[in-house]
Amino acid sequence: MGPLVAPLLIQGAGSLLGGLFGRKRSRQEERRQREFRAQLLRIASPQYLLGLQQQLYNQSLASPAFGAARRGVFNASTNMSNRLNSNLAARGLSGSGVGAVASALGGSAMAGQLGQLRTGLYGQTGAQAGQAQSRELEALQALGQPQNFNYGAQAIGGGLGDMSKLLVDYFTPKKS
Repeated sequence: MGPLVAPLLIQGAGSLLGGLFGRKRSRQEERRQREFRAQLLRIASPQYLLGLQQQLYNQSLASPAFGAARRGVFNASTNMSNRLNSNLAARGLSGSGVGAVASALGGSAMAGQLGQLRTGLYGQTGAQAGQAQSRELEALQALGQPQNFNYGAQAIGGGLGDMSKLLVDYFTPKKS
């Protein structure tokens, strides 16, 4: 037997033993893996993130907290408009061009404040959706780890493969 034959046989035996003791995937396991990958891709997609953000945004718009904030903006804008109109009336300017512009100013201020409120809410729900997507992916990946993995077969195959490297070094003639 040549100096390389024994190590090659041992390495081949490691691969053979790993295959014998290892478990082949059944069709059901392969199907589960395909479904798992499809679910990972679905959750990781930008469309999923946007849908989640839209869902959170709509829920937040319907919340009592957003309703209270909207009423606060409406009340503050109405109060500002009323004070402005009464100050203009006290100065005799309510019928002038300034008075006409001032009444529209209150509505514009309210629309601007509501827009800022909605924009801030959209940004918050985007951050929440991103965090929720990350948590879902982490949980799914933790659940998707391979089950019934044969560590013994892996160790035997790997150990024999490492041993063959040592034997190759041992049996290889050294150059002087």
